[in-house]
Amino acid sequence: MKEKLEAFRAKVEADQIAGLKAQGYNPAHHDHRTRVVMGRKYAKVDVGTSGKYMVDLATGEIFGIKAYGVIHRGYCFGTLDTIDDFDWSGYRGVKKPAGGQTLPAAIAPASSAKAKEPTEAEQFENRIAEIVGDLESRVREAKVESARLRQARKDERSEYFMGHAAGLEIAAAKLETLREDYRKGEL
Repeated sequence: MKEKLEAFRAKVEADQIAGLKAQGYNPAHHDHRTRVVMGRKYAKVDVGTSGKYMVDLATGEIFGIKAYGVIHRGYCFGTLDTIDDFDWSGYRGVKKPAGGQTLPAAIAPASSAKAKEPTEAEQFENRIAEIVGDLESRVREAKVESARLRQARKDERSEYFMGHAAGLEIAAAKLETLREDYRKGEL
């Protein structure tokens, strides 16, 4: 069992290094050291200073953790005999695709792929969303300012800001109606 645990530790560490390199990071700047801490029923597998996996010593099953030293049976990653079937480079082990390709290579973007230009309708939607988002943030700011002024007992300015916030809410609602009309083709 100890040899299998050591093989698993080495595989996790090697995959962590490969994953960092695939993402363009320098592994020398990240703590990817992997160690095994033996217990009575489980072996804890730590990456860096954090717990990551627990291995059932009776069966050799590999599990994720809920918290350090607390096994999470919902995340099962095979056994110590199937460690090569998984890619251990990410946050959590992932079963390799059928072709045996590792996950970073499988999801790497094609270098010749061109970004699609947004259509006029998408540009309109994006602009409306931008305006609505701006109005909503102004409403939040006005309400916060109003509450602050109310606490300072400056009722005249507070009423002004509440009126301002209400006006911005009405404008945001009108823009939302405009967006819905545009989607329905009524514009």
